[in-house]
Amino acid sequence: MALLDPPATNSVFLNQGWNIVPVVSSCTVDVSTIQAQLEGNLEIIKEIAGNRMHWPGKAIETLQVLEPGKAYMILLDVQTQLIFPDCE
Repeated sequence: MALLDPPATNSVFLNQGWNIVPVVSSCTVDVSTIQAQLEGNLEIIKEIAGNRMHWPGKAIETLQVLEPGKAYMILLDVQTQLIFPDCE
């Protein structure tokens, strides 16, 4: 297996509340894409080791993209499945 092989799956199951979410994509993913997919159930996305975040309820948008190989904290109102889009 090569180091840069794409992940085996592009989806992650998320619980209600806080989740640690790995980016299971080989390309960057716009936070707006994640927010649209989670349909109003998203509270916050924040870096684990940093201070950038996307917090729509407080109009804080210092995090614009999720980077492959990193994980982020995501707070949700309901459990759901997050599907990362295919790279173009």
